[in-house]
Amino acid sequence: ALLAAYIGLFHLCKIILRNVTPLSNTISGLIAGSAISVYRFPFLSLYLFIKELQSISKSLMYSGYLPRVPYFNYILYVFSAAMLMHFFIFERESVNTSFVKFVKDFGGPSLDNIE
Repeated sequence: ALLAAYIGLFHLCKIILRNVTPLSNTISGLIAGSAISVYRFPFLSLYLFIKELQSISKSLMYSGYLPRVPYFNYILYVFSAAMLMHFFIFERESVNTSFVKFVKDFGGPSLDNIE
């Protein structure tokens, strides 16, 4: 339901703003991000916030409002991954149990002792 609300809001706003402003994708993403406010796990909200910052900065760099920063997308990706691992290790109660299982399956037996 969350993904459907996010995608629906994004495309609705994009259609409405398409002829109004060249930053219609960025504005649509910000508005669609409000769908995450009803989700109860904050780690996903923070991750999507970083991804939205990536989208906004990329849009502003291409339009010339921000200077081009080499490897900026990689820096933001590393930051968002580090944030997810922080939640996984230090604030386990705020992380969805399916994500914990995924990380443990992906990481192998070395992550079994992290509690």
